[in-house]
Amino acid sequence: MTLGQATIPERIPHARQPRELPTVLSGDEVVRFLESVSSLKVRVALTTAHAAGLRVSEVAALKVGDIDRQRMVMWIEPGEGVKPRHVMLSATLLGIPRG
Repeated sequence: MTLGQATIPERIPHARQPRELPTVLSGDEVVRFLESVSSLKVRVALTTAHAAGLRVSEVAALKVGDIDRQRMVMWIEPGEGVKPRHVMLSATLLGIPRG
């Protein structure tokens, strides 16, 4: 009992449980995962998403014209209310065959 009232402890908010960090794959695990994808088109999309840190919707909206090979950047136009941005490209990502 708290101050003679039995219901007060139920009304006291409890601290939230801490969130667990997501599992992060090692470099070798990422390579093994990407090599296990049989479709070249899907593998290129997944590799691009991982290498450039893109969301699925951003990868799906990419066009060949969004890639500037000279400056080594991609122009990303995300959805509603988010500003478009340039994302750096690696030489490895540019070397992937286009399917």
